[in-house]
Amino acid sequence: MNKLAVSLMHMLLAGVLALVVPVPTARAQASNKARINAAVLNLEGTGVDAKLLATLTSVLRNEAQQFPAYAVVNQTPINLSEMVVVLGCSGDNPSCLKQAAGQLDARVLIFGTVERLTKTHRVTIKIFDADTIKIERRLVRTLPDKGDPVVAFSK
Repeated sequence: MNKLAVSLMHMLLAGVLALVVPVPTARAQASNKARINAAVLNLEGTGVDAKLLATLTSVLRNEAQQFPAYAVVNQTPINLSEMVVVLGCSGDNPSCLKQAAGQLDARVLIFGTVERLTKTHRVTIKIFDADTIKIERRLVRTLPDKGDPVVAFSK
């Protein structure tokens, strides 16, 4: 694995801790020891190394599994882009995301993209709650190839 992939993994680990926080209604359930079904979908990206995407997805899934409020329901790779084609809707549409969550028996969908820009990568991660039918958390970070991406991600 190249230095950039390792740096992006470190960056993602730092940032996911801030993201993988349950939505307000989930906190009440977590305190009652009820776990929220969550599906972690593959990070997707055009022009991004497939190994990097797989590694970052694995890190994201691992972080979600470590979070006590979530019960990760999918252990196999799932692409949101493929699900929406099967469902016949758009991944930008909250109703479509609710359908996708229903198909996976999940209340929460965790998904995102990695985009290769000139001398940078932009990582976008979203947490969608099917109960509220909206994206509850969104994190977007642009990380330069130079320097420490963990520091860049934390800012």
